[in-house]
Amino acid sequence: MKTLDLELVLGVDGVSAAVERAQAWLEEEGEVDARAAMHVALTLDELLTNASTHGGAGGQAAQVRLEVAADRVKVQIVDPAAEYDPRQAPEPDLDASLEDKRIGGLGVHLVIKLSRDLTYVRDKDRNRTNYWIARNGPRG
Repeated sequence: MKTLDLELVLGVDGVSAAVERAQAWLEEEGEVDARAAMHVALTLDELLTNASTHGGAGGQAAQVRLEVAADRVKVQIVDPAAEYDPRQAPEPDLDASLEDKRIGGLGVHLVIKLSRDLTYVRDKDRNRTNYWIARNGPRG
């Protein structure tokens, strides 16, 4: 199993660099198909950005671990943001008119739709979020 551990400073630049590094590593060294690598990148960007902006952890360190298995990419995010379980996010009203749509909530909805076995635990002063993204198998 191939593993990548990243430490980043939460904020626009730190999140962007970590997401780009993760996606490139998955495609090049992890030999993960482009669709799965993009799904990992999208979910990482959403959860790390939320920790930074909404969770009040901007400027603080977070950790990401990616593990490439034959059928999936396992993702673990550990961050110091305010306690937040993404599984408890309200379901967005996708059928509402544009005028009636609530701002926000679609990013977490996307994470939930793209990931599998999403788990969350608050461990002391840290959020630990784990999930996996299905992959199509090794490139070849």
